[in-house]
Amino acid sequence: MIPHFAMSRLFLCSMLAVVLGSNEPARGDDAKSDKNQLQGTWQVTAGVSDGKPIPKDQLERMKIVFAGEKMSLFPPDGKKALESTFVVDSSKEPKAIDTTRAEGGARGKTANGIYELDGDTLKLCLPVRLDKERPTAFAAPENSGQVLLTLKRVKK
Repeated sequence: MIPHFAMSRLFLCSMLAVVLGSNEPARGDDAKSDKNQLQGTWQVTAGVSDGKPIPKDQLERMKIVFAGEKMSLFPPDGKKALESTFVVDSSKEPKAIDTTRAEGGARGKTANGIYELDGDTLKLCLPVRLDKERPTAFAAPENSGQVLLTLKRVKK
């Protein structure tokens, strides 16, 4: 796996692939409401990948932008954003977010994650690889193959 303080582009791409989009319609009014509440720019403030904290200097350069059904993850290396589509299902417990890559080698592949939205704070827990099952809790312990991110809404 990735060394403790080295987050490779491959890892970020995998993480973004999970976080970014799906083409399925939102389920119910709550899902539509959550989808609307996600719109905008979110700064990553904390993160753990497979039991290892993501270094602060990398967190400060990571953000996610939700626009319509599109999700763009901007990696800390400043390179091109990873584009996906997303759909939320707020009827599940925990709430589900499915992201489908819009480009690259993983184009069309879906990652199934969970989310928690509390005002201007968003938690995302996603599998690092697209072939993993949806997480069941907001945790990313060692050898879990999961990433847990906490984000804050960027005020206009």
